[in-house]
Amino acid sequence: MSMVRRESHRALRCITMLAAAVSTSASCAMGRSPGPGAGAHESYAVIRDLNDSVIDIGVNETITENELRSILSRVAASHQHDPARDYVFGPYLMVRAFLCRDGRRSKTSVGSLRHYVPRRDGTSETEIQDLDRMGGTRDTFVIHLEETRINLEFIEDGCSERP
Repeated sequence: MSMVRRESHRALRCITMLAAAVSTSASCAMGRSPGPGAGAHESYAVIRDLNDSVIDIGVNETITENELRSILSRVAASHQHDPARDYVFGPYLMVRAFLCRDGRRSKTSVGSLRHYVPRRDGTSETEIQDLDRMGGTRDTFVIHLEETRINLEFIEDGCSERP
């Protein structure tokens, strides 16, 4: 009887996660930085979020590097513990940013953030050693904003909301 109960709980969890994934990916989220002094460029549009370990966002094409870093960090922090998010390949969330113009996005990203997501139930000593081998627990930014602006090409995919 306990095996049947365990399997039914597992099936219920899978159905719940699937429902959450469908409802989350069907909506397009918009974000704004809170507080005074927030620039008009401190907004973003979610282009792609399938609740896996990658989120693609669209940002204003006149964004600065500091604003880009701020937005990438904010997106990672606000989405890292989404209930349906799947970290099958490791405890990292990747947020990639693309420039948006007239409903189109840049062909290449202007930057990305690799964000470590700690487990809610704690991390064992062995897991910490494994994390050090995989790249540690620090956020890692890769910013190529100016290079993308120089070779700017847009594709029709994404950016339906104006960042």
